[in-house]
Amino acid sequence: MAIAMYTADEDVLMVENRAWLGIIYPENVRYALALLTPLAFLENRMWHTITSHDCNRYFPNNGKVAIFKEISDVQMNRLCLFYPEINPRLANPEDPKYAHYMTGEIKFSSLAQIIDCTKFGDNLFEIPDYLHDGIEKAQCICQRVYIRYRDLLYGPIVFAPEGERCKPEAYIRSSGAGGQKLLVSVYPLPTQDVLYMTDMNHNFQWFDEDKLGVPLEQVDWSPPQVVVKRILLARRGINSRDAEKVQLVDKYVRELVQLSSLQGPDVLQIEFATIKRAQYMIMNQTKKLQELQSLLDVIPADHPLVKSAIVQEIQHKTEEIRREAEKQAQLQLIELQQRIEQVQAKSISVQNELENVEKYANPLIKKLQQEVEQEKEKLLSIRKHVEQEIQRSVEGVQREAKKRAQSQLEELQQKITHAQAELAEAQKLTEQTEEERTRLQTELASLQEEQKEQLARAHQTLQQDNAIQLHGQEDDLFIDWQGNVLATPINKALTEMALPFWNSYAQKTGLAVPDLRTCFAALLAGLVPALSGPAASLLAHTLAHVLTGKRIWTVPVPLTAVTPLDLFGSIDTTRNMFIPAAGGLADIILQAQQHPQELALVLLEGIDRVPGMPVYVPLLNCYRESQCAESDKMHVSRQINLFHPRALSPEDPYRGLARLSWPRNLLLITTRDDDFHSIMPPQVCEDWLFTKDIFFHHMAKPSAIDAIGTLCVSLDSWQKWLQELQCTEVTLPESLSDIEKEQSMFYKALTVLKAKHVEKIFQQAWPVLDEEEMEQAEGTHVQISDSEIALSDVMPVNQSNNGLDVKDTLSTTLVKKKHKRR
Repeated sequence: MAIAMYTADEDVLMVENRAWLGIIYPENVRYALALLTPLAFLENRMWHTITSHDCNRYFPNNGKVAIFKEISDVQMNRLCLFYPEINPRLANPEDPKYAHYMTGEIKFSSLAQIIDCTKFGDNLFEIPDYLHDGIEKAQCICQRVYIRYRDLLYGPIVFAPEGERCKPEAYIRSSGAGGQKLLVSVYPLPTQDVLYMTDMNHNFQWFDEDKLGVPLEQVDWSPPQVVVKRILLARRGINSRDAEKVQLVDKYVRELVQLSSLQGPDVLQIEFATIKRAQYMIMNQTKKLQELQSLLDVIPADHPLVKSAIVQEIQHKTEEIRREAEKQAQLQLIELQQRIEQVQAKSISVQNELENVEKYANPLIKKLQQEVEQEKEKLLSIRKHVEQEIQRSVEGVQREAKKRAQSQLEELQQKITHAQAELAEAQKLTEQTEEERTRLQTELASLQEEQKEQLARAHQTLQQDNAIQLHGQEDDLFIDWQGNVLATPINKALTEMALPFWNSYAQKTGLAVPDLRTCFAALLAGLVPALSGPAASLLAHTLAHVLTGKRIWTVPVPLTAVTPLDLFGSIDTTRNMFIPAAGGLADIILQAQQHPQELALVLLEGIDRVPGMPVYVPLLNCYRESQCAESDKMHVSRQINLFHPRALSPEDPYRGLARLSWPRNLLLITTRDDDFHSIMPPQVCEDWLFTKDIFFHHMAKPSAIDAIGTLCVSLDSWQKWLQELQCTEVTLPESLSDIEKEQSMFYKALTVLKAKHVEKIFQQAWPVLDEEEMEQAEGTHVQISDSEIALSDVMPVNQSNNGLDVKDTLSTTLVKKKHKRR
């Protein structure tokens, strides 16, 4: 096709007055914009192709036509008909980044692509194998394709992309046991109206489907499994009908008539093309097997080719084994790397915690140092002021001596003596200040040492938690539930557990009788004792000797605990296994559930080491509800979701702890460290947390607790005591009219146990001060420690208190502090 020299007017006129064919390639599609590649134009009712060079001439800047709208996957790789027009958005006609033409509407063309497969085989039925392997996407740019084999066309075949190639949809949707059939019509090859188009790397043939005539025949290019399945189904239908012919003569006659007809019986309604395809498959495979067998018969076993084939097969198998071993090694390496990353992450977490503790200690030390410096400056100012006063007094005496006579000499001497005494007192105060500074520095050094020891203990605790062996490798649980098998059961009424019962145990252990009886009443009432002091642990063990037959376990609260799960253990996510904590609380819960009639006691040590709301308050609430006298009627007690059950394997013995319910036969006592780093319990648990300081009433032998007679109480006896306590009618005093349910039960228990001064016990456990008492407390000197008095001596005078004594202000502050702490 001849093209005249390029001029803007002629080319624009020729481009805009013609219909064009084009295609949208996927790589030219963007958001709300697509570029259409022109392939041919219509002239004199015939399509004429253009080269890529002509395309750049007719469509300046980039050889494309712009489409300003979204293009779907269905519209890609299909021939479309369009009419170009000048791009109105083109600001600079010479800009190579923008198309000179655009189009608003595209229509799909009736042209279909022809793929020549004559060269791919000597037999027509080898083409399905070629189609099964797929055609490159670059060669198949249209969805409707006709296959040319010699002088015939086979189609239409609908192609779809699969990976980097295109295959017939019937092949893509097929499975190992069947799928869709692919029956292709056969047409004679058109001698004219075949359009040849040239892309940058490929030549394409197209023709108009509307000009095809009547098909000559039909061939079956279905997947092999589809052909075999249809033949087998037809054969099974014939066999079943043969069996029916033996039974029914009338039906046999009807089927003979059907067999004699031109169409044949229903089971033979199968395309002749399918039968021919199956026949080819069987004959071709049989021929290949025969040729292979004849070749094997000729070649001896010791032939070099046979040996070479065996060696190659051995090498192939060896390579497969090597690749599999490398794959397994790579997987193990990845798993090891993940474990290393987890250990590193845990190490970073511990380091962050240590840094947080250091951040907490450093500001405190700095603050104390600043206070010492301020006190030193204050003392220097006082000394300077005293010296100035002395100087003024001396000058005044001198002036007065000049004015007065010898009669006032004695008075002047007294003033000088008084000034010297004040100077000596100031020097003495300076010496005391230096001693106080030395003492504060010593306390700071001890505080730093204590911080280091706590950090070391926290690090050691973390190492101990990591060093615990997996419970799956142990045969038995961590704790022994047997206790003292020689314990004597208690078969007494609750009123018999009064003062005389506890006297012998108090004398042997050095404890106070009211302390034993009060803690026993708190357990009966469902309260949670929170004990502190040097004798707190001994009191809990004494109650265990009396009530649980020595079944008591101490569970320390780790400093690193942030959730209730940390009190029980942790989960190894790599192996879906539960790792119990050092205290063995998980094993204690499981053993308590297995022995529901045997009473036991848990001593939770140091609850004020960690924040209460996220760690131990949920656990204490669960315990309170299990000890409620009405919990038997509710049938469902409160549960704690420690972890998801699927986090552990089904055979893990600790999987039952996922939904934790506290056993009714397991009593709970807590202790408080009550030191400088203690965290106050949350306000929500003040009403049911029974706090008490336990001290020794008199000295006793260290092994006196072993001489105590061991007793035990069954769960049934304990429940009878609770029912007896519930049915007891007690009138509460007016001052305790608004107490909680557990506190009311505690009042009943103290009354039944014949305790004295019950209201005083309540005031000590839950102190309440009104505004008048607070005002009186502010003006009262309370007994404080030596360290607090020393600190008040060096504190500056508060100017906002109109010169009040520092010790008075500090005493009032300590009164409020101790009240709030209780």
